[in-house]
Amino acid sequence: MPFSNVVLLPDQLALGKRVFDRIVAEPWFIKTKENEYSLASAIVREFEKGMIQESALAYRCRMIAKERYSANVDGTDQG
Repeated sequence: MPFSNVVLLPDQLALGKRVFDRIVAEPWFIKTKENEYSLASAIVREFEKGMIQESALAYRCRMIAKERYSANVDGTDQG
C-alpha cells in the first residue's frame, strides 16, 4: 500500500519513529517486513487524521498493532 502525499516535519517524523520503535520492540509484535511496513503506514494515517500528540498516537497505534500483528509472549499467533 503506497503512502499518501502527507508531508511530515522533522519533529513529526521523529515522533512517529519513536512510536514505531517502541511498538516493534514489544515482545508480542510479530516482526516481519510486512508488519513493520503496515505499522509505519498506520502511523502516517493517524498523522493524516490529526493525531499529533505523542501519547495519543502511541496509544492508538499500539491498539492497532495489537489487533493486527500480535503474538502471545511464547511466540504463537493469537488470531
